[in-house]
Amino acid sequence: MPTADFFARRGLFVIERFFDPECCRIACAEIRSAASTPGMVERQGDYMVDETTLKAQRVKVSSMTYLHIGQSLADLRPKLASHFALELTRCESPAFAVYRPGDFVSPHIDVASSPTSPEHLRARKVAVVLFLNSESEEPTPDSYGPGGLTFFGLIDEAPWRSMGFQVAGQAGLLIGFPAGMMHSVTPVTHGERYTVVTRFA
Repeated sequence: MPTADFFARRGLFVIERFFDPECCRIACAEIRSAASTPGMVERQGDYMVDETTLKAQRVKVSSMTYLHIGQSLADLRPKLASHFALELTRCESPAFAVYRPGDFVSPHIDVASSPTSPEHLRARKVAVVLFLNSESEEPTPDSYGPGGLTFFGLIDEAPWRSMGFQVAGQAGLLIGFPAGMMHSVTPVTHGERYTVVTRFA
């Protein structure tokens, strides 16, 4: 599986230890015991549960955790703007997600193209994923697998153009990428996958 450096060399924004292990452990413990609701997708202005394309849970964390992690991500805006040579003026509220066995996300992009979609979805330029726990081939109490974040179109040459490259999730790893880049999450088969997602416009 490609290393984080592979994705950095393909132009993605990568910080391998954005959060230290203790911060990740505390966040995971909170998410594990928090209330959750099914993740929803947007379809031309309407939000709905569609487990044929997205099966995951959205978690409500404490206001302290929400503000701490949200501000830490929002503070990345100047660095992301510089990295992608874009003007970024705002950061969306972070979404805390848990993927349990059988959960996945089919290939998609994070920016809406329909004129009936909300303006803030059409304005997205950069997406960010923060991993709070690590992927492992063998089940362990704090890991998950596979649940690979997979990017498409990283190499614009045949036969690689349509091939997906999976990120090996590690606690504290943060990856930023263009909101229009196709990506997916492969089905989780063991453990629980904890991530935080936000977008910048």
